[in-house]
Amino acid sequence: QNVLKELPFGGEKGVSLWEKSQIRKWLNEEFYNTAFSIEEKGRIVPKEAECDNVFVPDGEDIFIKYMDVPEDRVAKNLEGENSPWWIRLEKDRVGLDCSQIISDGSIVWTIGNAVKEYCGVRPSLQIVL
Repeated sequence: QNVLKELPFGGEKGVSLWEKSQIRKWLNEEFYNTAFSIEEKGRIVPKEAECDNVFVPDGEDIFIKYMDVPEDRVAKNLEGENSPWWIRLEKDRVGLDCSQIISDGSIVWTIGNAVKEYCGVRPSLQIVL
């Protein structure tokens, strides 16, 4: 629900694609292996297309399924302050692979700064109940 860490979205050699992103690597390695017990890992269902156990929400998750009003998109950092956070976009939508939800819950199109700019990571996952 909240921002757990701030990281740049981008990956190696200035690429800001989800498949090569620093966030994806951190979420599915360090975070996944330290945040969940073996039992909890057994209940996590990987996201279909990417086979990721943990991911950042995509545009469909944000704007259609779960957070259709800006107030629902506001996230807090560990200090309790409103914090911007990364989302993924469909690559062909606007030529970008990521964007940001800023502290008031609105979207900012991220062009050229995803590789170096630190922004919040708000992990998402799917579980079997």
